[in-house]
Amino acid sequence: YIHKPLKIPEEIEHGDNNLHIDRFLPNMKILYSPYAISTKEAPFCYAMGSHKINNLYKNFIKISKKFNESEDEAKFFLKNKKEITCKANSIIVALTSGFHGRKSFEILSDRKLIFLQYHKSYNKISLLFGK
Repeated sequence: YIHKPLKIPEEIEHGDNNLHIDRFLPNMKILYSPYAISTKEAPFCYAMGSHKINNLYKNFIKISKKFNESEDEAKFFLKNKKEITCKANSIIVALTSGFHGRKSFEILSDRKLIFLQYHKSYNKISLLFGK
């Protein structure tokens, strides 16, 4: 992937530069960045603790329309957001049932990533029966 803003400030693109959850089922992403990513170059963001599947999480999933931070009900999960910058030659492994995304670019720049996603290996049946 090559992310490059067309203008600053960047428009919000749901599922990208806003915090969102991918899905209720396990979803693993591995991202390799050959170059450093600074705080102004759209670092990754994660809401700590937002992956915990408790009653609040389940209720949010049931009523959510967009599964992202634009919904009022998401505010509870976004209390402890962290930006994750990268040194050159970094790998990030994330389970993305929690609120995650990237911050919008603050400068005209680009960021290059190799992006691997593992989600098709898991479905409701495989979780129930281990297949």
